[in-house]
Amino acid sequence: MIRTKILATMGPASRDPRMVRRLMEAGCDAFRINFSHGTPEEHAASLAAVRETEKELGRAAAVLADLCGPKIRVGPIAGGSMTLETGADIAVEREPVEGADGRISITRPALIDEVKPGEALLLDDGRLRLEVVRTDPPARFVCKVVRGGVLSGGKGVNLPQTELKLPSLTDKDLEDLAWIAPRGFDYVALSFVRRPGDIESLRERMAALG
Repeated sequence: MIRTKILATMGPASRDPRMVRRLMEAGCDAFRINFSHGTPEEHAASLAAVRETEKELGRAAAVLADLCGPKIRVGPIAGGSMTLETGADIAVEREPVEGADGRISITRPALIDEVKPGEALLLDDGRLRLEVVRTDPPARFVCKVVRGGVLSGGKGVNLPQTELKLPSLTDKDLEDLAWIAPRGFDYVALSFVRRPGDIESLRERMAALG
């Protein structure tokens, strides 16, 4: 029994039924609808395109609803982007600042009260990696750039080692779940999972929605 699936993310370029058919004929057997972007009407069109193509080809394909979850992002950066040199120090400021000259801000100021030295910050889907070297509350904390590169404003921040006081299910996620529940999705993916209780809470919500 094959357990691994070839997963394609649906979007403006791939929700057209002709493209869905091409993807399935090339071996794709699961489709991800990203609830971080798009409208309910667009999500419905994506789901319908897969279901119609299943009937045409006589083959099943799974559809995964990927919930947005809480998002922490890098604040604005002067000129749109800056280069973080490996080995350099960079300060993360509590107050919103325009990133430049060895400092940035993020959209969760309370992070300064939550991080500890030695913990990692992953930026831009893990392409850049920082490590906290000291905290200077309440104003900032300082990181060492472990893996550098170009950082743009608005990129995501992930903290796999930090205990954050954030719910895994946001109000938007709960609204999306209510929309997803009656529409025959095969999987629901949860972003920002940190503990078993996050999954248990999602399953309870799904069960309550039938």
